[in-house]
Amino acid sequence: MRTPFMKRMIQPALLLATLAFVVAPAFTPPFTGYDPGQFPVAIERPSIQPAGYAFAIWGLIYLWLLIHAAFGLWKRRDDPAFLRPSLPLLVSGLLGSLWL
Repeated sequence: MRTPFMKRMIQPALLLATLAFVVAPAFTPPFTGYDPGQFPVAIERPSIQPAGYAFAIWGLIYLWLLIHAAFGLWKRRDDPAFLRPSLPLLVSGLLGSLWL
């Protein structure tokens, strides 16, 4: 059972963790793929290579996470159904920020 303090602080903490996760890529070097020299077999032209625009989905994912956290703090602060996934989301946001 969560304490009243935890119930009161989980949504602001979730919003802060989400913000950290969203801005973390701006402070990390971009991932531009692996150097082909690292592979044991040289491939001149890979058969499958996704187009750059395919990765635009991550912008929507980050935006939706941020909207979700802000909405939870603003409108669903004491809703038990909204609080249930908050702790796992908080932990994943923190771990994701550190990983990036």
